[in-house]
Amino acid sequence: MPLHLNSFVEEKKDKKIFAEILDLCIKAQNPISSDGVHFHMDYSLVDEEKERFGKLVFTFSVVDDCLSLIDADIVIVSEKPKSLLFEYKLPKSGEATEYYDVIAVDDDLHFQVETVNRYSIKEAVEGTTREVYLSAFPFTFDIYDNIEVFNEKSGLKDIKTKTGEVVYGFSEQFMCPNISNSESNETDSYTFMLGIIKDIDNIELKIGRTTMDFKILYLKTGAGIIPTVVSDKVFDLSNLEKGKLVAMNADVKADFRK
Repeated sequence: MPLHLNSFVEEKKDKKIFAEILDLCIKAQNPISSDGVHFHMDYSLVDEEKERFGKLVFTFSVVDDCLSLIDADIVIVSEKPKSLLFEYKLPKSGEATEYYDVIAVDDDLHFQVETVNRYSIKEAVEGTTREVYLSAFPFTFDIYDNIEVFNEKSGLKDIKTKTGEVVYGFSEQFMCPNISNSESNETDSYTFMLGIIKDIDNIELKIGRTTMDFKILYLKTGAGIIPTVVSDKVFDLSNLEKGKLVAMNADVKADFRK
């Protein structure tokens, strides 16, 4: 189940929180299905001020006339959809979740996503363009003052050639897929991306008997503003500020349902 708790939950607590999340499936609402066999239902996540910032999405399949839970996801509210061409379905895909190489239609950027609310759409997704809502859950996360510092530390600072041309390093909106996954049997599916921190929300979430504190960063990326979940219990956030550059490997959720 691709919850990706490792973005904001300490390893020693993830099993407990995972169990608390599964307990909430009986409270999920808003059922939707495109095939009558698989159903999605969601449970709204609200902060201490009762503001909705995300949702849990539970996926069920009908087995012997009973609903069986096959997947659980967390997604963060994203206001604007992004048009993506779902170019290639990755080998890691299964009944509960599908993984794709995608291309941002407006920007021609290539990256990888995992689907949420896949069974809200009846048709095949591969080879089609869809509007989806993106959110990211990093498993590596580094902060830099700006793109110049990142490029210098990466050994790719701008170089002026003998002819006067300038060879540039990465752009602030660089994104790329885990290349080893495409056209192979590799199982990892994720995206490396850069982004500028535009805003920060501090979240306190209570699930069952457990309270979690984490942050939602609104990153300006090549694919638009992507809400991203991090915690100082998992990553070094001592230099976290608006305007700084983030470099991360992340699991990117593509939600078909607003």
